[in-house]
Amino acid sequence: MPPVNLTGEGEVIWGIAGENLTVADCVYLKSDGKYWKANATSTAKVPAVGIACDTVTTNNSVRILTHGTFRKDAWTWTIGNTLYVSTSDGVLTASAPATSGNQVQPIAVVVTAGVILFTPIYGMVEIV
Repeated sequence: MPPVNLTGEGEVIWGIAGENLTVADCVYLKSDGKYWKANATSTAKVPAVGIACDTVTTNNSVRILTHGTFRKDAWTWTIGNTLYVSTSDGVLTASAPATSGNQVQPIAVVVTAGVILFTPIYGMVEIV
């Protein structure tokens, strides 16, 4: 597990931020080749493919954790819970989206209250 707050361990790639990103934002890869905050309310903003490892402004390089563990001490998740892309930009949630048109994408499992195992599933279900 990552020994330091706001860090990840595992498979990390470099990308370009399509908008301002904060460490721990959940991101998707848009058709412009840039990483944007994922959101379950739109098929255009999923699937989530990673977690931002840096705080950056638009059009700057960012490290993206695509698979592995990520630590954020401010999290208070319940161990063993599945996490999903939220209906808020870049946010994770322990509750699967449930409104018509929402996209349900499991993306992580909680290892400790502040550490997740990020293993996104790219197949999604749309709530009807």
